[in-house]
Amino acid sequence: MIDASGADHSKEPSLSRIKSDLIGEVVPLKRFRNWDRQIEGFSQKRIFHEKAWLRFLAKDQGGEAVVVQITDCEGRQRALWPGLVVRKGPIRIFGSPLRGWGTVSMGPLFHEGDVSTLVQAAEKAFIDAGIRHWEFVSESLELMVGGRASGYRYEASDTHRIALHADDEIMWANLEKRCRTAVRKAAKSGLDCRVSADGRFLKSLYAFAVDVFARSKIAPPYDLARLQRLWDALFPLGKAVGFEVWMGEQMVSGGLMIADGRQAYVWSQASDKRFNQYGPNNLLHWEAMRYFAARGASYLHSPGAAGSSIGRFKESFRPEVLSYPFWIRDRSHVLRWGRALYQETYWIQSWYRYLITRQTRSRPDPDGKS
Repeated sequence: MIDASGADHSKEPSLSRIKSDLIGEVVPLKRFRNWDRQIEGFSQKRIFHEKAWLRFLAKDQGGEAVVVQITDCEGRQRALWPGLVVRKGPIRIFGSPLRGWGTVSMGPLFHEGDVSTLVQAAEKAFIDAGIRHWEFVSESLELMVGGRASGYRYEASDTHRIALHADDEIMWANLEKRCRTAVRKAAKSGLDCRVSADGRFLKSLYAFAVDVFARSKIAPPYDLARLQRLWDALFPLGKAVGFEVWMGEQMVSGGLMIADGRQAYVWSQASDKRFNQYGPNNLLHWEAMRYFAARGASYLHSPGAAGSSIGRFKESFRPEVLSYPFWIRDRSHVLRWGRALYQETYWIQSWYRYLITRQTRSRPDPDGKS
């Protein structure tokens, strides 16, 4: 297995054959009174590790926010691994995160030198807690030394990481020519990008997203209520930011982004296709880059499959395309089959929601207007 650094781990020892002197325990997140302060010193820390996000997920997914606390034999803390425990029927599942949770990165927080025995200690903690299946995504690929040989498999998920800089001119020069042209066209066409003062823009954003996903004959992976829950959980803390692009009195593009002091993430972004010729999405991304760079962020992440139509748009900002692995451990073939069936059902449901939405929109209103 070759990681992002180019190193080949295929001949390294299996984690199952590495003896661990670490001890893991699954404990509720609520035991950690100063959680955010406690995790600040970890290099892997992202907004998705913070208490506000974990609480949002717990409410959104109907699970319990927990932490796998890993210590050495002398009781010294070596790693913290936050996530959610959810139930699918009688099966307890740990996700850090699971697919579909709108969480780009999470996984364990650990200091250098803890890698080789960390997962083994966590595995024992999962089993002791009655957890039958677990999966996680982490930017630290070195965590999974000999991952495949240890019984793990993975699914890749792409994100476009745009480097930010306090100097607008440096960022501007890094854009592709077609992107700079689109931003200039948006400005000349009278488009205006604003930072949202409240959550009223979410309704328009969701309507735009429905139209975008309808082109693939599926529904968005979230509904308006979920967008509102996210906004309500993070906006009061300054962790959620809305962007709106207007042409006169018409909102033509919107974006919901989340951020900590280090990195920002595009969580939802869509536009009214009738106005795409004016470059509203380019303008929105550019202004978001400037906004987060001015506040000290180093990167803006914009998830999306490389090579897709959305991916080609994002390539105009000259990002680094990162492929994050979702590491999955099934403790039986039945669980693996069940997960595959769940994913297939998810896409069928998404297609069904698309059909329902299309039928609803095509119905005439009570006054006889279509």
